[in-house]
Amino acid sequence: MRNTVAVSAVSLILSGALAAPQSPIGRLEGTVKGTLASRPLGGAQVLLVRLESDTSVAVSARVDAHGRFHVESLPIGHYLVQVSHPTLDSLDMALPSERLVISDGRTTRSDVTLPSGAMLRDMVCPGVALGPDKGVLAGRVVDADTDAPLTGAKVVVAWTSITIDRKKHKIESERRSGSASTNRLGEYRLCGVPADQSLEVQVQNKERVGAAMRLIVSREEGVVVRDFSMSMQYAPTIAALDSLEQVLAGRSTADSTIIAAAATAGRAASSADSAPVELALTGTAILSGTVRSTTGQFVPGAEIRVRDAQPFTTTDDAGHFILSGLPTGTQVLVVRKLGYALGEIAVDLRPNARREESVRLRRAFALDSVRVLAKRPPLAEFEYNRRTNLFGHFLTLSDIQRSQAKKTSDLLSRMGGYTMQGRGRYAKMMAVQPGPPGTVPCRGANVVIDGTELGWDVNDVVPNQIAGIELYKDAATAPLKYAGKADCGLIVIWLRPGPKRRGWNEPKQPAALQYNGYP
Repeated sequence: MRNTVAVSAVSLILSGALAAPQSPIGRLEGTVKGTLASRPLGGAQVLLVRLESDTSVAVSARVDAHGRFHVESLPIGHYLVQVSHPTLDSLDMALPSERLVISDGRTTRSDVTLPSGAMLRDMVCPGVALGPDKGVLAGRVVDADTDAPLTGAKVVVAWTSITIDRKKHKIESERRSGSASTNRLGEYRLCGVPADQSLEVQVQNKERVGAAMRLIVSREEGVVVRDFSMSMQYAPTIAALDSLEQVLAGRSTADSTIIAAAATAGRAASSADSAPVELALTGTAILSGTVRSTTGQFVPGAEIRVRDAQPFTTTDDAGHFILSGLPTGTQVLVVRKLGYALGEIAVDLRPNARREESVRLRRAFALDSVRVLAKRPPLAEFEYNRRTNLFGHFLTLSDIQRSQAKKTSDLLSRMGGYTMQGRGRYAKMMAVQPGPPGTVPCRGANVVIDGTELGWDVNDVVPNQIAGIELYKDAATAPLKYAGKADCGLIVIWLRPGPKRRGWNEPKQPAALQYNGYP
């Protein structure tokens, strides 16, 4: 009897619990729109805080790549909605909050628009009148070894301004530069850089310099946030770069010794070897990752290196790579593979730490089986430029055959106006033209082979593969189609048809990583 009563009591309790009404809930959905192209919309986040003090609720939601977000099963009540974005966070800016009400069984909508490029320019640089053709570069600079802010560091930006006088049929170019110093927090702001134009940016502090890199501030985004780090222990000195530039320009000096790394490395290249030497920076950072195509396929055999660093390698069959002994700070990871566009990615490396980087390479061109019915005359563009451009230098097939040169760099050195940096396959040609003080030094002329730009080096092809060469000293003398791509000189190489085209130099897997012996 007692058991029967107990069971009945439990049954009443359960049935009462099931019949109890559930807490009223609602739903929120919306979109985030904007033009902060420097970071994807997927980086935005929506934060909701319930304003009722008795049952405070805080919920966050991620925004997808299309700017959409939704939050399910929200308790009803009044909420405060705040949208954040990495670009705004980096600039210490916040959008105004929105108040809304979540009702029982209903979907509430909230659409947010991020500030336009013009609004961002005005917010970052108040009181400065900037037109639509101007942009802003801002960010923070820290010491790569300690993560402490670098106060008083100089962020230098340089670009080439090209004007066309249609009446005189004349193209004029002018190298321009600007700089900004960091405050006690390491923050900097460059207001008024040209929009939609390739910029070269470099950090300089106490006679040391960071890696030079390229970026573009589009008109739509208005502001690009770029943080930098630089090792005050291993970064090269300005004196080392100046010495290197002097040797490359052919200027004789009393002491031709080139400092290959930082002065603290304690070693110099032998002055007995008068050949130009590239920077060969080292450090304790490690970089690893995977290279894929834009379709997600692994890219084996891609060449991997950090600009101005000694180690290099190639990806394995799974597209994986690892590099050690790298310099710390903001560096430029260079990835290239025949048939793909050159990949250049800024990476922040730290001492005795490993960084993972996922790289996507875009196909430069794809060839399918075709049947040739007709074709234009060979080297039509080369012949046209040779007839019409009075400022370029040209080598024809007969010129190349008579030279009996073994390397393409040897051909170009004989043409004048250029000097060679480095040796062998990685030799780069430098235009002999000193830039104004404070500008970012050029790292080599742009090399175009059969109309494709893939980060070629001049010795990627050999003279017996070449039908013609065009050589231009700067952007003012180059054809208009290369505007913005010939600031440091331009070398256009046209190949001979036939099976020798298959003999292009391919990167080979090294037996082991090579180091320059520095600690």
